[in-house]
Amino acid sequence: MPSPENRYFTNFQRCEFTQLTIYQPTDGNVVHGSRDAFELLIQYIADNPSRFETMGTARPLFEIARSQFNVEPFIDGFAIYTEEVIADLFPSLKPELVSDLINAHLHEHFIREHPVLGVVDPIADPHLSLFRHQVTSVANAIAQCPPSPLVGTCPPGFPQCQPCKPASVMRYRSLTNIPSKSYIFASVPHPYSFLSYLHQKSNLDARFVRDSEREEWISSVTSGIVDKRTGGYQRLQTLTDFINSQATIVFGGKMPSGLWQTWEELDPEGLESALGFQIETLSESAVEEDPPTVTATSIAIMAKAKERVLSQAPESGRDMVESWNLAWTELWYFLSTLQRHRKSEHLDIVGSFSF
Repeated sequence: MPSPENRYFTNFQRCEFTQLTIYQPTDGNVVHGSRDAFELLIQYIADNPSRFETMGTARPLFEIARSQFNVEPFIDGFAIYTEEVIADLFPSLKPELVSDLINAHLHEHFIREHPVLGVVDPIADPHLSLFRHQVTSVANAIAQCPPSPLVGTCPPGFPQCQPCKPASVMRYRSLTNIPSKSYIFASVPHPYSFLSYLHQKSNLDARFVRDSEREEWISSVTSGIVDKRTGGYQRLQTLTDFINSQATIVFGGKMPSGLWQTWEELDPEGLESALGFQIETLSESAVEEDPPTVTATSIAIMAKAKERVLSQAPESGRDMVESWNLAWTELWYFLSTLQRHRKSEHLDIVGSFSF
């Protein structure tokens, strides 16, 4: 993988593209730019049709329209799967299996870079596993070495890669002691859902809420990384700073990267776009089944809690709990907005190639 300090690689991760940029010597295989930049190139071609009459393999587009491109040195660490490379390194590979091999290489490299997949859940009782069940199932699927049409092969440019070994899935009650090369999965419940599940109560009255610990989820997750006397909003700032630093998958970084979502709106489908590869073993049952410890009564309680949390209408019980846990509530809404933005951004990126 390219160095995370490389600004071009960082732009790739964040999809921050401006001028059309090509990397040499890749023969035009790696090109990026904004939608506006591509539209300017199309307009340039339309305004100068005679220039492109001789375009072909001997004289590629970027040489004819060189003024439209920013040419940069090749980024060390890119794996290029051209026909020539495949014929040289993987002569037995069938053409229809190239995408499967690339996906396997991406998945295996992710596991090498993130040997620990951490599931964040501060609930002490091991039998109360609802909020970590789905993300644990997802983490277990990702931790396994993927099927590959050519098992044991390395990506082009990485001849000395280590054989794939499954990652370890670990549960953490707080962010302390999580290895820097871990990848974190956090499913954050709304405080109303948390209290309903923890105390198995369908209705949370005012006296019960006032007697409950304020900002309990935030306090537990940040224990050990901030002073125990730190208030909810200071802890919230610590968490949002940490989550914001996880906007991309950091390889070789000093902080563990990860995916944070709300429990009520968990989006396993969006995980593949965030990771950059398909997860072959991620079945629907792995992310939809309730854990065995959840009773029928608990399922009914949580269905009601989830409905109240996601309701757009004013709801006295939910509003009361939110008022008692302002920082926690702000974190939940922050993640909810982040999820919607991430999904919208992904759709924008896909749509930008439809012109």
